[in-house]
Amino acid sequence: MKESFAMNVINIGTIVTDGKNKYRVVEYLASGGFADVYKALNDGQSYALKVIKTDDASYLNSINNEFDIASKVDCENAIHYYYLNDNGKNGFPCFIIMEYANGGNLYEELLKRKKDGPYTSEELVDFYNQLIDGMINISTIAVHRDIKLKNILISGGKLMPFTYTPLRYPVGKTKLYTEIKTLLRCTDNECNCKSESSVNFSTSSRTYIW
Repeated sequence: MKESFAMNVINIGTIVTDGKNKYRVVEYLASGGFADVYKALNDGQSYALKVIKTDDASYLNSINNEFDIASKVDCENAIHYYYLNDNGKNGFPCFIIMEYANGGNLYEELLKRKKDGPYTSEELVDFYNQLIDGMINISTIAVHRDIKLKNILISGGKLMPFTYTPLRYPVGKTKLYTEIKTLLRCTDNECNCKSESSVNFSTSSRTYIW
């Protein structure tokens, strides 16, 4: 019979560790089918904490694979993965500590921008360059299988693709770049960019794929 034990619940106020640093959970951000995402603080720095809600072995194995791949991506325009806590370690469920994006996602940004007027051509080119930079770096080790506006996060005004459910080289780059073009075309259409306008995106900002 498989031995069972009580797992500590991660919630607001919980303190977790990566073995060196302590992170205090301060805010609930979002939920998915198999995970909850929280904001956590360490030494005044914000991080995203992805807490897995299942102990299914096959799913946990896919999470390990996700971390193994995503943690190898080192790019200004892609979310950084810092630590994976194996299920049950330190009495906590599986969780991932990753870079925190404070600006929402590109879908939300486009909805807000509709009220203020279209983007300029220069702004769109800047968006495209950021997205392509992130996706090219991700594609060196994986193919992103869920490219969409809601999976592109914004931090400090900069776009970054999030390495979400990646897969090791299952298809060629042709499909990857086709998906990128589809995303950019969708972005263009949603913001109805025809005339020049302005939006405050600093050069120090970044875009993430979540």
